[in-house]
Amino acid sequence: MIKNNNNTVYTDLKKMLETLYDLIMEQTDEIADIKQRMMSLTSNSPKKTGLKGLAEIMGCSTTTAHKWLKTGIIPYIRHGHTFLFDEAEVLEALRNRKSKRPK
Repeated sequence: MIKNNNNTVYTDLKKMLETLYDLIMEQTDEIADIKQRMMSLTSNSPKKTGLKGLAEIMGCSTTTAHKWLKTGIIPYIRHGHTFLFDEAEVLEALRNRKSKRPK
């Protein structure tokens, strides 16, 4: 009877550890993605901050830039209240978009 209870505890503990391992691996992948994006932001591609900078990249008004930003298509890094846009990434995202304009 005690042996059966120990096996159950062992099995449950093993499942929890496997789940924890999977979560850690997912976080590791996400950290690697963030690191890659940060590395690309230190490249020679021009950087712009704020909606005004995004509007300059896109050649539109800040209102239109804000609409595009809300769609989730425009890549950015946010540091506090500051948005940092990589011009090459923004232009590539706009070229690869499915819709012609934001809603």
